[in-house]
Amino acid sequence: MSIKKNRLLMESQVKRLRGQLNEAQYKLEMSENVSSEELIDVIDLDPSNKRYDRYKKMLKDLYGIDYVEPKIRYKKETKLIKKYDNTKFSAKTKKGININVIVEKVPNLDRSLRITIYDESGDSIGGAGFGIDITNKKIRIGGAFVKPNMRRKGVYSIIADYIQKIAKENKLKIVDSGRSDDARAFWKNRSEMSLEYKAIKW
Repeated sequence: MSIKKNRLLMESQVKRLRGQLNEAQYKLEMSENVSSEELIDVIDLDPSNKRYDRYKKMLKDLYGIDYVEPKIRYKKETKLIKKYDNTKFSAKTKKGININVIVEKVPNLDRSLRITIYDESGDSIGGAGFGIDITNKKIRIGGAFVKPNMRRKGVYSIIADYIQKIAKENKLKIVDSGRSDDARAFWKNRSEMSLEYKAIKW
């Protein structure tokens, strides 16, 4: 391996470790096999970037897929997300904690919303992001968090209730309940809307 190529390899590995490259970009730089979904994810980062034209060509040559920009490809999802974007409401958890909730679109992610929970002083105490796929009628929950001192107090139940509300209103199925074991266990034991859901005036 040449010194130049070795240096580029090291730089790419460092960027990857720093989180500056996603997995698909790393594979492309290392000339590893990538799926059509991974190629599309990379192009979506900056569709107008001429540097990504070769990825569009790869998408067409390898998979027979013409690249379509997210604003066109996800037209139905965009419409649905606009419906819920910037929704705000107040609620009380099962432990009697007053909270404020904001639902908003995730920047640079065309099919995703996030819910953030704030206490009465305005401090963020929890939240979760989730992606919407209308074509396949699915919702996938991504990262979620609740501050340690606010756990087991109904904060995440409010988040779950609202995601279930969106799923029910749009005939979508929640197919992924999050990344942590705690989140998966929570959803596995959740058979219906909680009492907090019924009490909230959305």
